[in-house]
Amino acid sequence: MKKINLILILLVGFVMFNCAIAGPGYGITPGGLFSSAAMNKDISTATDVGGKTGEACAFSILSLIAFGDGSIKSAQEDGGIKVVKAVDYRYTNVMSFFSSVCTIARGD
Repeated sequence: MKKINLILILLVGFVMFNCAIAGPGYGITPGGLFSSAAMNKDISTATDVGGKTGEACAFSILSLIAFGDGSIKSAQEDGGIKVVKAVDYRYTNVMSFFSSVCTIARGD
């Protein structure tokens, strides 16, 4: 019984700690069980953000293993974009077991 209580306390602490440091430099309101937010990083002065879209993601499992290329350059290459006009980010977190940050580049 003591082991179960200890594991439960550690799990709750782990989830609470990871929710406090969510996202790519934004003050995202974290959800204890699930978070999903989209943010705009670079706002284009033009109303036209372009006709092409590219996406690049980085992932984390259990906040222990992180992998992927979520750079703007990678998103630009994915969409075949020559001129980036706007950049958005999408953040997803499921109880700190799985999280992702995706960069979405828009342009021509």
